[in-house]
Amino acid sequence: MSKKFSISLLASAIILAGCGNDNKVTGDSTINLESYLTESINRATTIKFTLQGKNASVPLPTNLLFNANDGTLNIPSGGDSAITNPKVGMSYADGFSITMPIAITLDGVGFNDGSVTQGVKLYTLTKKLTESGVAVATELALGTDFAVVTSGKQLVIVPLVPFKEKTEYLFTITDDVVDKDGNAIGTSQSYASLKTSNVTYETGSLASAQQLIKGQELLALSQGTDTKKIVYSSWFTTQSVGDSITPTISLIGQNLSDIGAKWKDGANPNSVDLSTAYTMDLSATATDFAASLNADDNFVKYVADDATDAANKRAAIISNYTASSVNVTKGTIKLPYFLENSASKYGNTPFESATPSLAIVLNALQDDDLKGVVGAQLVAKSIDPTKLLTDQAEQAKLFGIELKKPDGTALDPTRKITQYSPFPKIKSLESVPFLLFTPASGTINGLVIYHHGITSAKENAYSFAANTVSNGVANLAVLAIDHPIHGERSISDTISANASALNYLNLGALPVARDNMRQSILDVAGVRAALTKTFSGGGFTNTELSPYNPTTNSPKFMGHSLGGITGFSAVSALNEQPTALATVFSIGAGAYPNAGGQIAELLFGSKHFSPLIKHNLALQSSDIYKAHYASSCTTLAADKIGDCYTSFTDSTEIAKLTSETFLPFKYAAQTVVDTVDPYAIADSFTNVASTPTLIYQAKDDDTVPNSVAGLVPGVTFAGTTPLANKLSLTAVTNTNSGAQTGNKHLVQYNATAKHSTVIAPQTASGNSFADLAHYSEMQTGLVDFFLDNALGNVNNTNSVLE
Repeated sequence: MSKKFSISLLASAIILAGCGNDNKVTGDSTINLESYLTESINRATTIKFTLQGKNASVPLPTNLLFNANDGTLNIPSGGDSAITNPKVGMSYADGFSITMPIAITLDGVGFNDGSVTQGVKLYTLTKKLTESGVAVATELALGTDFAVVTSGKQLVIVPLVPFKEKTEYLFTITDDVVDKDGNAIGTSQSYASLKTSNVTYETGSLASAQQLIKGQELLALSQGTDTKKIVYSSWFTTQSVGDSITPTISLIGQNLSDIGAKWKDGANPNSVDLSTAYTMDLSATATDFAASLNADDNFVKYVADDATDAANKRAAIISNYTASSVNVTKGTIKLPYFLENSASKYGNTPFESATPSLAIVLNALQDDDLKGVVGAQLVAKSIDPTKLLTDQAEQAKLFGIELKKPDGTALDPTRKITQYSPFPKIKSLESVPFLLFTPASGTINGLVIYHHGITSAKENAYSFAANTVSNGVANLAVLAIDHPIHGERSISDTISANASALNYLNLGALPVARDNMRQSILDVAGVRAALTKTFSGGGFTNTELSPYNPTTNSPKFMGHSLGGITGFSAVSALNEQPTALATVFSIGAGAYPNAGGQIAELLFGSKHFSPLIKHNLALQSSDIYKAHYASSCTTLAADKIGDCYTSFTDSTEIAKLTSETFLPFKYAAQTVVDTVDPYAIADSFTNVASTPTLIYQAKDDDTVPNSVAGLVPGVTFAGTTPLANKLSLTAVTNTNSGAQTGNKHLVQYNATAKHSTVIAPQTASGNSFADLAHYSEMQTGLVDFFLDNALGNVNNTNSVLE
């Protein structure tokens, strides 16, 4: 899939819930409804849809809540406009989620638990309903493309395959759907007032909403639906997937020799010297693996529990190390940082676009109050306003410029990253520390870039890297860096994911959480680019990496847990680049032990993370839970605070928290992160099918679930197995161990293996290193895979497989 900086012109502004009463009406201003509508709104179970006022309730997704000026969602914030509000966080997405179910709440009697086989239709559209011309609808198949389930007061449309990115959809619900008493459901007063033919809103905030509702129903009519039976309909647009990371990586590659020549002026607001960007310092003297491990204080600080644990871990690692076989080099890579790194800003400042939003600029050029001033500024920058809509070369000239309104304020003050403004500003240039593990003798056969899991650090590579480097005749090099806000890249000892995972996951500002992942992705891309740039400049000469050539022997990638989640998206974006950039960005193969997709659902389904997340959300929204915390949990250690929620037993309050806090938050979170989510990437990118891929799964993994049960039995996008299935990986179990063919595998280990067994043997239930055989086979398999980009054999002699 080619990711380009382009746009379809956004048209008329869409109504927002909570608007004022500014409507000019023709027809019956008292809105006496047709008899069929009056009957519908008086039924025992009706759609919960109120467009305006303090009780406004508009089901998501809907383009009634879409900002046509900048192409982002515009969910009513309830008066709280801070980025900490998840509804505000959703405004940083340029469309709705491609993976989340559509939940429609109804008032009244409600439903039995079950499935719906009639009365709900879902269509794809050829164009936006606000664009000129006629949109053509194509009906999707109930039972194949989507399912409909009911429970309590909700009707839920469940995608059985993901929605397509940047695509228009329409769904309709008719009174063929019945409630638990067998009676037809009805519409709401608010929807009926827009649907009626007895009144027309000519101007004002309801006019466009009515036009939209009527347009939706006309499309349904063209497909054979009796519009009198429609009780609710919604048009919605899905978001872009990867439309920031992919073009940003391309732009880095195109300007690798001089990043500062492109990222300048407003794109580099702190005037950072970028002359050394994407270079590696390999000048340090290499030391023997054992000596390096024993001297590395970061291993004690970030990997071990304490000094005693560090001593035990070091002894265990060195006892299995062949003396003088592996060298360790410490150095740095100069990587641009697109986030803020100060204590006051890191948690509330997402990426900011290096360009004003193309959508905003194009809309300004159609606005009588803005077009003169904005057009003049563009011309002064040698930009032809008449070419901006279609000419990508002209669009590229927006990079780094600031445009003003007539009153002197910024035309685009928020600088959100969207498909219309995909490139982030560079805020600083970091000297990112790395660990490089290389064979002490012989020629390097390949290099593996490694990214660790959340709350860990690059130093956990000591636990396995010697095996990777010297296993048999492997002679592989391993290059490890920290994620942002981890290890040596922590902002402080307390502002660190090693202190709390939430410093990276950032529940308090969803766009920042997403962009922490984007930074991780761009860091992997940066390491890959730095390898080629440093090699091409002679920087490998007389170093541990000589004579390795990354332009002809593409590096491999290994990411564990979080490192696999962000790493999969990174490798996919790198291998999505044009052929001309292959020597800069190509990755030969990717291994993602214990990774998974649909991140929000994954986290809520995680036995490890779900209690922590629910605790923090409940503490912000429930007085009853706050009282429970105050009376029972104040002495809990930070890494045990999730136990507070686990011990909470008020079933009524739990049910309320689930419906009013957890489910809406999960929907908002997945909407924000879908653009970088592995499952969405796997569905939307073309080159994932050709990249050699290896995933490990530990049965009943308590951190990254094998899968998270969905609303339709057997259908889920969340976890390890669904991602593997999306990638069409061959599952390896005890029934088909031994020699393997192909280069795309999911190896399913049994429950003795734990989430981090691939890094080091784990201790559980007093049985020390029960998973040692699993660890050994995992490491053997990784080397097998990395040597020729294919897994040749899986040995189950020690009964390690599921």
